[in-house]
Amino acid sequence: MTGPANKHYIKEIFIRFFYFFQTLLKNKMVSAKKALKSTLLKTKK
Repeated sequence: MTGPANKHYIKEIFIRFFYFFQTLLKNKMVSAKKALKSTLLKTKK
């Protein structure tokens, strides 16, 4: 592999990893909010 192509490849992996991590974080936040809401509803009953 040549230098510039290698850099581009690393950049692609980094971007994909970043997007994957971002979506994972969003999903965790959503599930955490859902869990919080369900626990609040349970305590109200």
